[in-house]
Amino acid sequence: MGRRPASRLALLLLVASLAVPAAAAAQSPAGHGHASARTERLALRAADAYWLQRGLTACPAPRIEYARLALRASGDAFIGPNLPAAYCVIRVSTALSWRGRAGAIDFCWTVVHERGHQVGLPHAGTGIMRADGGERPPAICARLLGH
Repeated sequence: MGRRPASRLALLLLVASLAVPAAAAAQSPAGHGHASARTERLALRAADAYWLQRGLTACPAPRIEYARLALRASGDAFIGPNLPAAYCVIRVSTALSWRGRAGAIDFCWTVVHERGHQVGLPHAGTGIMRADGGERPPAICARLLGH
């Protein structure tokens, strides 16, 4: 009879350990916050048009990835002299929801900013290249996304 309580306790702990991650995953926006393929395509088109109007071009055909990023970061971009040309990636945060009208505009805004880094621009004191993305999204995002 001494082994039964220990077995029950072990079973209870096992069930509890499985239930906690499942509950946390149910609350996580990671699977639900990704932008639609249409939003991704239009945001890239908007970003390239935005920078081309300013005479700047970035690496062709960037890949969008979703990842856990630093606290309060909405995106980051990779390209550089030590990376192969095919490695043109924009990562966006899985902690944010990119769905709905507001999410699509914010997604586009983030992609335009990150493409700015890919054309070689650092953060600036004003405008879209400000570290926080500036005061308002580029108008091209609203036009292309139909909002």
